[in-house]
Amino acid sequence: MIWLSTVPGKSATRARSPGSEHLADEAERSLAARRLAARVEAAARTDLPVLLEGETGTGKGRVARRLHDLGPSAAEPFLVLHCASLSEASIEAELFGREKPGLLEAAGRGTVFLDEVGDLPPTLQARIMGLIECSGFVREGEAALRPVAARLVASTHRDLRAEVRSGRVRPDFFFRIAAFPIRVPALRERREDLPALAGRLAGEAQRRLGREEVGISPAAVALLETGRWPGNLRQLGHALVRAAALAPDGVAIDAEHLDPELFVPEPELFAVPQAAGPVDGPVRGAADAAVERKPLRSAKAEFEAAYIAESLAEQRGNVSRTARLLGVSRVALHKKIVAYGLR
Repeated sequence: MIWLSTVPGKSATRARSPGSEHLADEAERSLAARRLAARVEAAARTDLPVLLEGETGTGKGRVARRLHDLGPSAAEPFLVLHCASLSEASIEAELFGREKPGLLEAAGRGTVFLDEVGDLPPTLQARIMGLIECSGFVREGEAALRPVAARLVASTHRDLRAEVRSGRVRPDFFFRIAAFPIRVPALRERREDLPALAGRLAGEAQRRLGREEVGISPAAVALLETGRWPGNLRQLGHALVRAAALAPDGVAIDAEHLDPELFVPEPELFAVPQAAGPVDGPVRGAADAAVERKPLRSAKAEFEAAYIAESLAEQRGNVSRTARLLGVSRVALHKKIVAYGLR
């Protein structure tokens, strides 16, 4: 079985986050994970505003917490504001305060994490620019500058450079908030880390459900490795919570506890069902349709062959680059290419 330690969850506004783990431990050996860890450690040695860029679900909140924990103010508050879910007035009140201090003052010398900063309107972009420039702000109705010692860390799943070109994001705001940019890789870019990640997330899921922490079987991990994971770590985590709920208490998560739809190619998963047309002969029931289904082994082999072929095409037939992308050795990939007749 594969074992793992806890993974912290997202922090609520004004709440301290639980303790965090290393971003790249010995089990997470991918180059992408090591580069991310090195860049976070370097950023922690500065006081520059940090912008975390990456797809939805890649764990940017966890990276922000790790950055805070590595800094000199780790004992100070780590406060989070989810910009995408609040109105402009609510964001302004939460950040700068009105009748009571806002997050910027409540954080002290800690960290204020602005989640999905790409959703901020231009007026708030201007206020945050002034905050960074002056290390403080003037609250509405006041004349004196309120000093701010907190560090700003922001995240976005958008391409802010494209947003700048389109005029939706001010270039001066971008250059200030992205003084130290860090790209958080997608799960497909660190596939060799999936066994370790699956182990940790499985353990957390079992604890979350009050189950005995018994880990996840190698067969389940092998099946997870065939998935595409467009939703990244968040999708993987949710899948393992469902699997932990389906598995009997005290039994490790196995392949049979994983949702079959996780391994259906995206175009088929999200396809709109076609309206039924005229049918010649008797209408077939669910039992008839089930008889025509392919065995799981055949379906998995077809999916794997198609996935390898697509990846090879993306890499223009370069087997070495494709092997690195898929997280397997060149020899193992070559054997599969021959077995599936892809060359």
